[in-house]
Amino acid sequence: MLHYATSSQHVPLAGLVLLAPPGRPVGEVLLSQFALQATQFPGGAELMPLVEAAAARYSAGEPMNSDPRLPDSVKMVLASFESPANLPLARELWNEDAADVLWKLDIPTLILIGRKDLQVDATLDGGALERAAAGRTTSPLSTRRTPTTSSKRRPAPLPRCCRTRQWLQRRWTHLDPESLAMILDWLYEVLSITRELPIERNIEK
Repeated sequence: MLHYATSSQHVPLAGLVLLAPPGRPVGEVLLSQFALQATQFPGGAELMPLVEAAAARYSAGEPMNSDPRLPDSVKMVLASFESPANLPLARELWNEDAADVLWKLDIPTLILIGRKDLQVDATLDGGALERAAAGRTTSPLSTRRTPTTSSKRRPAPLPRCCRTRQWLQRRWTHLDPESLAMILDWLYEVLSITRELPIERNIEK
């Protein structure tokens, strides 16, 4: 959505809510997840240079050409970034740092940071986003952290390095009550509307 919000559109956005976005390039987030998993099985550390080499090729606009020595689960994740269903978005996000793009926003924006999000780190990513948002005066930009839950509930655990976009999309996901309440509070604040009526009625007015 940052691409649309920071570029000229026929119908411009009036506001933006980002649910647990990464505060680093997606490629960097993925490598950090792989590095974490690599410490949990024998020989994992020796495989990281192969993953990093594939990521470097992809960053340069080339095919990943994953090394055959990599586990099938790792090759599956890397291959998902080259799937036609995920392109061109996957390449656009691979090197883009959301924290570096936030200054371009000129519309009210809420960044919701999930403390237990399965894909991004509340400290590494959330901290970068909070620093990027601090001190902005050109447009309202707020960051809020969910108290104890993730911004999206996702059942059925799977090793982090093995989670793919398709796996996540197959799971039924929904906003948890805390996140929904934060978004509604922000909307009431930004739109300067009363709480006596449902927010849909206020928007219609």
